Amino acid sequence: MRDIDEEFRKIDERKFETLNKKLEQLKIDREKWNKEFKELVYKIGLEMYNKEINKNKIQEKKINQPKYSNNFIKQDKSPKTKFFESKNNFSFQNNTAKDKISNIDFSKTLANNKNPFADILKKSTSSIFTEEIEKKEETPISAVSDNSDKSEQLNIPTQTEVENHSHDKDTEQPNIDNSTKEETIFTNIPLTQHFIDTSINTKEYSTILKLIENDRNKIQKGQQNKIILTVSKRVSQITTDTNQIDKIIQTLDPIKNSYIFMEYLSNKIIEQARVQVSQHKDSYKSYAYLLSKIYDQEKTFDSLCLIFKNKIITSKIEEKSIKGVYLIYFGLLDIKNNLKESWFFLAGLLNVEPNHSSFYVLESFLSVLGDKMLEEYKERFIGLLKYIRDTYLKMFEDEPSRVRIENLTTKIINKK
Repeated sequence: MRDIDEEFRKIDERKFETLNKKLEQLKIDREKWNKEFKELVYKIGLEMYNKEINKNKIQEKKINQPKYSNNFIKQDKSPKTKFFESKNNFSFQNNTAKDKISNIDFSKTLANNKNPFADILKKSTSSIFTEEIEKKEETPISAVSDNSDKSEQLNIPTQTEVENHSHDKDTEQPNIDNSTKEETIFTNIPLTQHFIDTSINTKEYSTILKLIENDRNKIQKGQQNKIILTVSKRVSQITTDTNQIDKIIQTLDPIKNSYIFMEYLSNKIIEQARVQVSQHKDSYKSYAYLLSKIYDQEKTFDSLCLIFKNKIITSKIEEKSIKGVYLIYFGLLDIKNNLKESWFFLAGLLNVEPNHSSFYVLESFLSVLGDKMLEEYKERFIGLLKYIRDTYLKMFEDEPSRVRIENLTTKIINKK
């Protein structure tokens, strides 16, 4: 024991010896050093003392608190806190189907009355985009088909407007009523109001929401839980093997004849895409394949597509996961060769000011559908690609996906 004490004493001596040498090297006055050191020790001791005093006061306060009898607590008539039942993993939105229906109806009313966004969101009759393309190509880009009542003319800002846009950012913005903002339909990327009204905020989707609510009231809870568990289990078993996916589709046959099945399936696939597809890009093909094969009847398949598309666009998705989720939607359009819907979506994306997520979605679109769109629309699509490369990408100079999109557009253009 004495040996140990002796060792510690020697260590302390060496420390003081080293300290004295340092003080001499730095030419520090020893008296001043001792004074400041004593003040520091005093300050630390005072803080420890005050902390202990406060601790004792808190303990005394707890001891002296009045104790209430159990009878008094039972007679308490104050309002109790209401805890809301937590949503399951398949629900990405807090609203029920009834709330969504009322929000859709209310949004349409606002658009026809005093909505401060009304003039901005109305479909423009002019096409600045056409003027931009005519400078570069003989054939202007228009909608896919003149007979389509759903087609949207691309009305994209010119190069001059893009340059002026940066100067307008500091201008004073009009005051907007917060209540109006809350009631408008949420989309995770900016899209034109024309696209929202004809593809998201539709009577068909309102009807489907009512049918989902009817199924939820009609089908017993036990059966609903069985559907949830089966969907969750089967979707997690999806691989790149199409034969395996075909077997999964067969096991889903007994439970697929309901609208709540479509909702659960859409939610579960989106949940998987957030992680699986974001980490393994090519896995989007397997989920798109399952969605394309699960229903034989076209009408039923269209209902599933409408639910899935609405879930994707109106769900809150992290920026790091948004590419994977949209890849499945574009993969589904690719399998079904639905290029009219593809063009319509692209018009809705490019006709509004983008945010950072817009560029990730655009990159996903071009990587999946770029070659097929070029094959179908040729010079018109090339003109659109040149607009994206030369004008659209300049809206965000520091966008990390910009280089990848530029490379994609150049690669597709060179294939003509």
